[in-house]
Amino acid sequence: MLTGAVLKKGFLLLSLIGMISVNSHSHYQDVSSIDRIEHVINEAEDHLRVLPEKTISLLENNSPLLAIATPEQASAWHLTAMLSAIQVSDLDLLNQSLYALSELKETEYFNQHLAKILRGLGVWMRRSGHLTAAKAGYLCSIDYSDSPKDKVIAMINLGVVERNLGNLVYSNNMYTAAKELAVELEEYEFLAIIENNLGTLAITEQRYKDAQQHFAKALEMNQYLNRRSGEVLTANNLLLSFLYQNETLLFQRLQSRVKRLLIPGKDSAREAYFKILQAVHQVQVAPSTLENAHQIIAGNLPLVNDKGIHGLLQPLLAGIEYQISLPTNAQNQRYNGVLVQQFSMCDWQKYSQDNYLAVLKSKDKDTSTN
Repeated sequence: MLTGAVLKKGFLLLSLIGMISVNSHSHYQDVSSIDRIEHVINEAEDHLRVLPEKTISLLENNSPLLAIATPEQASAWHLTAMLSAIQVSDLDLLNQSLYALSELKETEYFNQHLAKILRGLGVWMRRSGHLTAAKAGYLCSIDYSDSPKDKVIAMINLGVVERNLGNLVYSNNMYTAAKELAVELEEYEFLAIIENNLGTLAITEQRYKDAQQHFAKALEMNQYLNRRSGEVLTANNLLLSFLYQNETLLFQRLQSRVKRLLIPGKDSAREAYFKILQAVHQVQVAPSTLENAHQIIAGNLPLVNDKGIHGLLQPLLAGIEYQISLPTNAQNQRYNGVLVQQFSMCDWQKYSQDNYLAVLKSKDKDTSTN
């Protein structure tokens, strides 16, 4: 017969075993959750280059995992979301991702990727029409990077900003310098982006045949590199150049390819751009469709989510009696929103000056040592 002391010892032993079991189960559960979060992030990153819409879906469908993610994992999660938002031109998601990242400034991951995050901030500002602030963001990103590759990306973006500001000589200088460095670094993906941007510069300068050649070259590069998002954008831009030249047959041949590339309901910004181009084409072919075209344009223009593309479309749409209102120079100069305050590591006033070429020269790197 067991004594009370023995029973008490037995009970304590069973309780201890139970606690170990529970703690072990909890430990394995935590490890499983961490592994699951890592798996989602890795899979989302894998789709980022070719299918950013899939990246967004993966992150959205697994968003409850963020509640148990470590700060480092949360930083990686939001950076992946930021990059996918840039790809599909989702300004709301881009804004949300940037704000979430700004709340994780103390993490090692944030600081390791600060230059990339600041470029994302510049993209949001530029596409929102805050051009001077965008330029400051790109210049700040150069200050936080020692990578020649990062410098090429920043220079490309600076070229876009300067074109949008009407500083076409500066824009061309940025693209030329970026192209030379990209060739030196053998970064062929950047060459496709630069060719596309040289095309938009040519559109701005009404050199439509030159624009067509640049866009066609960029389209071929993106197809070779399997950059579907870039392929859709450059194909749309090539269609734009056809419209400016009234090249009806060439437009009709290419539009079927764009239809195959688009993912309905996922590529909302690119799809909206395409629908606007189709509406203009329809008016060129059948002027009686003008009123219907205006309705299509009005419904899709807000979805394009890029003031730069609005600027490219403006003269074309004016030709079919549709007016676009773009930000004034005064609006371009002023932006002091929440994101500027959140990213206080940048000297926004300093970088808003026009001496950015001096900043670039001071950050020149010997690429042979990197």
